[in-house]
Amino acid sequence: MMMVAVAWQMYDLTGSAWDLGLVGLLQFLPALVLTLVAGHVADRYNRARVLCACMVVQAALAAAFVFASTEHWVTRELLLVLSVALGTVKAFEMARH
Repeated sequence: MMMVAVAWQMYDLTGSAWDLGLVGLLQFLPALVLTLVAGHVADRYNRARVLCACMVVQAALAAAFVFASTEHWVTRELLLVLSVALGTVKAFEMARH
């Protein structure tokens, strides 16, 4: 849901299909690039703790997103960084399976 909210915010902010596509790409690329690293982490460490850490990071990102939105600090660059962070967390979440 957070990934959709970031994409929606980007399109609302810029009105650009290019920027919307960048959000999707930057959410997908970390999952692709970090597949082996995330798999290694999932095999080496307690998977429940890895998942818990992912959830904590997602909650922090959501709080930052809400704060930036309410204070009108949302920029294109912030949303792109948030997309990379969400994609990175998603890579480690998917590795637990």
